[in-house]
Amino acid sequence: MREVEPGVRLVVGNGSAWMPSDEFDPIPLAPEDEAFLFFIGDNAESLHAQFDAVGAKVAASLGKFEVVTIKETEIAAVEALEGRRERLVFVDRAGPLNDVTIRKPKAEALKQTMVDSVNPSAHLEQVKVLSGAVGFPLDGVVVYTHTRYSYSTQNMQAARYIQQTFADLGLETMIQPFTVGGRETRNIIGIKRGTGSPNDIVVVGAHYDSTSQSPQSNAPGAVDDASGTAAVLQMAKIFSQYNTAKTIHFVLFSGEEQGLYGSKYYVSRIIPEDWYVSEALIMDMISYSNKHFGVVVESTKSYMSLIELADFNFRNFSGNGLTVATSTYSFGSDHVSFQEAGIPAFLAIERDETEYPYYHRTGDTWENISTQQSESIMRGMVATLYDLASPSLPK
Repeated sequence: MREVEPGVRLVVGNGSAWMPSDEFDPIPLAPEDEAFLFFIGDNAESLHAQFDAVGAKVAASLGKFEVVTIKETEIAAVEALEGRRERLVFVDRAGPLNDVTIRKPKAEALKQTMVDSVNPSAHLEQVKVLSGAVGFPLDGVVVYTHTRYSYSTQNMQAARYIQQTFADLGLETMIQPFTVGGRETRNIIGIKRGTGSPNDIVVVGAHYDSTSQSPQSNAPGAVDDASGTAAVLQMAKIFSQYNTAKTIHFVLFSGEEQGLYGSKYYVSRIIPEDWYVSEALIMDMISYSNKHFGVVVESTKSYMSLIELADFNFRNFSGNGLTVATSTYSFGSDHVSFQEAGIPAFLAIERDETEYPYYHRTGDTWENISTQQSESIMRGMVATLYDLASPSLPK
């Protein structure tokens, strides 16, 4: 097993740090450098012209691979270039290649700005609206969605509210109608088009439907899952203000409580719509805290690199002392639909989800929301999405 020294750059690969070949020594670079490894193959001349155009410098040549450095402000330009590439990161400590601690040398200023824009008060107000404590205007009257049960009229009203919220942010919107038990419901998608790799899509999702022991009339579903829905809406607001290399689908699913119907339907439309979904980030029940103040990042062993990326961002950007646990036992929420289709996906869920006394009960109201935990989990999610979607300031 190859050993590496701390303070060098390695490629982030499938669940570990790796080099393209054992022939290559680890690449030392200055801490202020932002670096990428490109596979140039037989296309060196074309890629070199692209490097020159964006101000990237070739720092090392490794056969058919080259290490390119760039100023922090131009990272998005490199992310948008054609050709296969991987981000290089620092190694924190010595160790074998499959067991090293990796980190970026410093947080990009834009990343920190976006993380710091998370607003827990606005999140709570959104939860109040979605759970029926506060009304919203629809067709000239004020509507209260005391339930978002998939078979209810108020579920459709909530869907219209979500669609309008996306539209007000300047996002494209898409409705996906489907049936659950013979009754129509719908997914709502807010689309942020990428400017660099628009055919690559990152999904940020949650389910907006709810249930209880009286689902037709009273299923406020504040924690489950107005908390995740409001977080998706807030992330949509944050990312709508920036260019992103990849396209982002902010998706609010219905039919989750009856068996993940909404996310299964979205996945079923990927091939017919000619979409390429690279990752899916799902939130479900993020705002209740009692025994633990924390988050579980849940995926499978097949997607360890995505778990590690989320784990890094939750530990370094969440704040408030949030504790982070990871699990490779994946079940029970919309991330599973993506994993079953071979799409890397994880679920962010509160550590106390099995302790919540109002799970699927009429008592699942906004008063049970921990704004501090909501804030911390959203900060980690924004940081993770930043790394996957590569935002930049509007030109």
